[in-house]
Amino acid sequence: MKNVIVVGAGLSGLTAGIYALQSGFNVTIYESHTIPGGASTSWSRKGYFFEGGLHWLTGSSPKTSLNRLWREVGALDNQVQIYNRDPFLTFDYNGQTAYLYRNIEKLRQHFIEISPDDEKEINSLCRDLKKFAKISMPITDIKNVKVKKKSSVPISMLFNLLPALPRMSFYSNQTVNEYSKRFKSPLLQLLLESIVGTDYNATALMFTLGTLAAGDGGYPEGGSLSMANRMAKRFEALGGTIQYGKPVSKVSVQNGIANGVIINGEYIKADAVIVTQDTLVAIDSLFDPPISEPWAERMRKTTKPVLNTFISVGVEADLTGVPE
Repeated sequence: MKNVIVVGAGLSGLTAGIYALQSGFNVTIYESHTIPGGASTSWSRKGYFFEGGLHWLTGSSPKTSLNRLWREVGALDNQVQIYNRDPFLTFDYNGQTAYLYRNIEKLRQHFIEISPDDEKEINSLCRDLKKFAKISMPITDIKNVKVKKKSSVPISMLFNLLPALPRMSFYSNQTVNEYSKRFKSPLLQLLLESIVGTDYNATALMFTLGTLAAGDGGYPEGGSLSMANRMAKRFEALGGTIQYGKPVSKVSVQNGIANGVIINGEYIKADAVIVTQDTLVAIDSLFDPPISEPWAERMRKTTKPVLNTFISVGVEADLTGVPE
């Protein structure tokens, strides 16, 4: 049996490990932290629960193709409660409050109440949301990887995509910040800008709003750490091993082939290595010399890292009467 090493026990590393085990490989995951989950994590402190990674989950709805994958890797099951909060977001500005409702017609009427002068732009947004809400993330096979059961994009999914195609170019040619300026209301501008970030492509905003309108994008009970723990449990139940507190310093490469990893100066042999650390960091830090293939050079030139800082505050008060 061939030995596979996976670098990182984040959601992608756990997923890769689970499918590698199911494909007949012997798999060990090396993780620098003491818990699974990677960047998608949550924690408890002084009686409060803080969510640092998962704020909504694409594929939480059983109607989606991605939901099947989450169930295959143990991230979701019938015992996990999904919380679809509505309104999804509340924004206060200058004495006014705007709610981001999942129901498109309710959202339309609410936005018009806030800013009648924006009615034309609001109607256009809601028409497009109905089109984007019909699109779900497809699951396809990786090129050149043999599978027992082939995945294919259903014809119905392609038909659902067609109405949104003419509008995709409109949103892809502007940032969220640029799109929000089409609205006269500062409150609506700020609400739209707070959903995915101002510098993101406006298409990301529409896909997020469409996900919510479709009844997807829920929050699994227990958050991202519980989700990662379920995946780690599935991985170990299949016979895999996770070594925590083991940061990989280098991937060993011989004649262009990865043949192991270096941890604390020790060489650990493998027949294949799967790296799930951030790619932009990995191509420079995990390989000696750094990877210089055309795709890596393009990534260095075109990829702009996005860094997030979460400030979490616990409030010792009953806030049940306050909108989320």
